[in-house]
Amino acid sequence: AVVSTQSTGGQSSFFYPSYQGDPEKEDLHRQCQELRYRIEEEHRGYEQKVRAMQDNQQKQTALSTKLQNKILEQKRRILELEHAIAGKTNELDLHEKIRNRRNKQ
Repeated sequence: AVVSTQSTGGQSSFFYPSYQGDPEKEDLHRQCQELRYRIEEEHRGYEQKVRAMQDNQQKQTALSTKLQNKILEQKRRILELEHAIAGKTNELDLHEKIRNRRNKQ
């Protein structure tokens, strides 16, 4: 059977010669075409949603990595400050020992 194509508002509809003149078959065929069009539209919509979710996931991953790096940076800074405080404490202890020795003399 030869298929002829007719364009209807951006949609292609196919009519087999045996459909012509049979309103019931033409109606069923039109319903199938409409259903196919709706399914394709839904499919495009879902693909778009999946792409958007993938983009959001990549952004979340990048943000999470950035935050983890900041946490590590802050932990290093805290360690540096703790070492500095420990050094100052030792220095103060040493000065106090020297002062105590001087006071005993």
